[in-house]
Amino acid sequence: MSDEEDDMSVIAMEDVPRVAHAHMQAVHASEVEVLDALGEAIDAHRAGDATATIDAALGVLLEHVEAHFEGENRMMEAAGFPALPVHVGEHRRVLARLQEVLADWRSTRDVSALANYFFDEHMDWMMQHISTMDFVTAQFLSMRGVTAP
Repeated sequence: MSDEEDDMSVIAMEDVPRVAHAHMQAVHASEVEVLDALGEAIDAHRAGDATATIDAALGVLLEHVEAHFEGENRMMEAAGFPALPVHVGEHRRVLARLQEVLADWRSTRDVSALANYFFDEHMDWMMQHISTMDFVTAQFLSMRGVTAP
């Protein structure tokens, strides 16, 4: 992906692995929309807009990811999910990395580093996480009748 020329939109929701849990699927769809808004803000910045649009999009994204992970963690706990410690640990690791990237952005304003994280590293992680951990978690929650946080 060229840093200056490519559109920063994310993948289409139909390319995101599906999970057997309506609430989790809806949260994933929402996260794709939030990431797409960040991509649009990065594109606008590269076209000359101020960084305030990116800052606002990052604030929305951080809020969304925190709520996403907290809700999923509560559902797993309520269901007695056996792999809860591993899944929660992964959420904590990714949230810490996200906060590190946001701190770097605030100090450097390096839009290329920001785009590389979200649209390479984070996107790869998200696809892998959904197709593995969330796939199994969704099946377990559905079998236990846990439908929402």
